[in-house]
Amino acid sequence: YQRRVHGKQMAKVTWIVGNVFILLSLVAAANTCRKYQCKNPVDPVNPELCTLQDKKGTADWVEYVGDCPEGRWCPMSKISEDASRCEADPFIEKHPGMKCKYVEHCTGKKVIDGICRGKGKDEPCTNHDECDVRLMCGAEQKCVEAMEENMSCDSSHYLCQSYLTCKEGTCVRYGALRIGDHAGVNGEDLCETHHVDKNGMCSIAPLLKGPILVDTLDVRCQYDNGEETQPQCGYHADGKAICTPGAGDLAGEWKNLLKYLNDKPECSPYTGMLGQCDYAIKMGKEEYLKGRIAYYKTHQYANIQNVPGCVQKWVDSTYYELVGFSASLSLLFPLLIALAFLLLQPLFLHSTQKKKKKKKKKK
Repeated sequence: YQRRVHGKQMAKVTWIVGNVFILLSLVAAANTCRKYQCKNPVDPVNPELCTLQDKKGTADWVEYVGDCPEGRWCPMSKISEDASRCEADPFIEKHPGMKCKYVEHCTGKKVIDGICRGKGKDEPCTNHDECDVRLMCGAEQKCVEAMEENMSCDSSHYLCQSYLTCKEGTCVRYGALRIGDHAGVNGEDLCETHHVDKNGMCSIAPLLKGPILVDTLDVRCQYDNGEETQPQCGYHADGKAICTPGAGDLAGEWKNLLKYLNDKPECSPYTGMLGQCDYAIKMGKEEYLKGRIAYYKTHQYANIQNVPGCVQKWVDSTYYELVGFSASLSLLFPLLIALAFLLLQPLFLHSTQKKKKKKKKKK
């Protein structure tokens, strides 16, 4: 009898311990980020799958990501599910100035050199996104120039140019406010320092005190001004959580973005600063490239840290295209110098030889 009682007690203890362990494991899983790894195919039995979770341990989830057949894409928005299936290319509206493949996706109904374009000045319109870059649909339902700095604006009828933002009914420049000015709780884009305090006042840009990469979401990211934030999960290959650097750490990138905006790029006022503006990039200005890259670094830092190539094509692909284009330009410059040297070298030698002959004749 005592043995039976003892056995039941042990079974009960084992059940409790086991459930506590499972509960702790689930808590751990909730406080860690999943790893992203490339695998093709993700499931040999089901080739239509492009993501598949491998729960090696409740606190060690791996998300395998693969390719899709031509003309299909992987809906990474459904990545929280156990598996995602390749789907037909989605109908994604593209506004003037954005890269576009299909005319039917372009709100302006024109595609020129791979860029969505819209109606020209004084052409009839019914919506802002029908008009070309720098234009909006005016009160007389014609495409007209969007509002410039210090002009009146609102969010629906009178749009500011893409390089400006509407604050309290007036178009203002990004980064125009100084320390001590009121920008609003989420108004850091209005501040020169790209930072606001808890009262929405532009303040000194803080610096991150600890590491950028951490192992768990349980820690706090600490900054030199005493502020704390929670780390974020991105698409990191090793499942690291990310502490976003402070505005002071990214001050150089913010300056690059402001320089890009102050150069008044030709973009659609409908999309604003946060919209893609591939037309500006196509114009070939290096500061436009730096500016667009800076946007991702100052606004989406966690999502671009150590991202495997298989994920890059489905998430923030524009950023990686910009980085690749920028890298190719930096390689192209020394190549052009070398080519110019090779082409000019014979002329230089010929000129030198002529000078030597003249000297000999004089002698």
